[in-house]
Amino acid sequence: MTTMTNFRLLHLHYILLFLLGDNDAFMIIPSTSSRILHNNHFFVANPSGSTALHVSTEEATTTIPNYNSVMVAKEGGVGARSASQQAAEQNLSLGAPPPRPRSGTYETSGGLEVQATVTELAYGKEGSVPAIENMIDQLDSHKGVLLASSYEFPGRYARWSLGFVDPPLEISGRGQDCTILALNDRGRLLLPSIRKVMERLQTEDKILESVESDDDGGIIRVRVVPPSPVGTFAEEERSRQPSLFSVVRALIELFSFKGDDAQLGFYGGFGYDLTFQFEPIELSQQRDPEQRDLLLYLPDQILVVDQDKHDAWTVSYEFGVKDGSTTTTTEG
Repeated sequence: MTTMTNFRLLHLHYILLFLLGDNDAFMIIPSTSSRILHNNHFFVANPSGSTALHVSTEEATTTIPNYNSVMVAKEGGVGARSASQQAAEQNLSLGAPPPRPRSGTYETSGGLEVQATVTELAYGKEGSVPAIENMIDQLDSHKGVLLASSYEFPGRYARWSLGFVDPPLEISGRGQDCTILALNDRGRLLLPSIRKVMERLQTEDKILESVESDDDGGIIRVRVVPPSPVGTFAEEERSRQPSLFSVVRALIELFSFKGDDAQLGFYGGFGYDLTFQFEPIELSQQRDPEQRDLLLYLPDQILVVDQDKHDAWTVSYEFGVKDGSTTTTTEG
């Protein structure tokens, strides 16, 4: 497979999410083999931490009590605190879906306006079930993501589903090169703000070597500066050296905000070769020229189904920038 136009559970090993609100993120690990990105595995990350959430392709056959609020934190012993201890201290749910958010308007750290509209969806055969099935059908021919879990463990895993199709923005990268592509007119409206951020990474932070756009403004291509030689920086600074993650961090900063919503984020996949961003190794295997090490989407409508609470909703997003708003566009 030389290109990726969709995500489906039967294709995936790992999925990545960067949630942009204040709540904790989670990791979803489908249990079947992956052929996406040429057998690269996918995983989940968040600038403030992440947690594993197992995915099963089989439906749960029994009703499981709500254990989402139960923390299983290790106690005693010496050394660094465990992830469960830290999560318990911060009142994080370790993978449980956040409560249904409220509609609202927020200003991001980068000065964008985000209007979130939450719409209740009937849970079960009259609403959420056909919505998920329809999304699965759409993902055969449309770009998007569908994440689903039917496994639960107290304080660790939870049963819920999240997905979207036809996102406005796609971010892909390989080696030192990253491409930010508008997939429709709604995404095109966001590119000028993104370009300003990329130019700042080039001129002020000296992280990017080049920033280029096509004539019609539908794509931005950037190249990260070559990595510093090993030994010229402290080991603790290795992950902060210029890399594709520098571009991702800048995009997160542009779209992040403080608010009730906990679903808006970058969703997609990371490949194993991203480790070479931090650990220079002479490659001995030939790479497919079409392979991508990173692929993220920014959605503008998300479907969420909480199987444990029997609740479902959609969140639609409108983005406001200096020169306009996505409310004036109909594509996407």
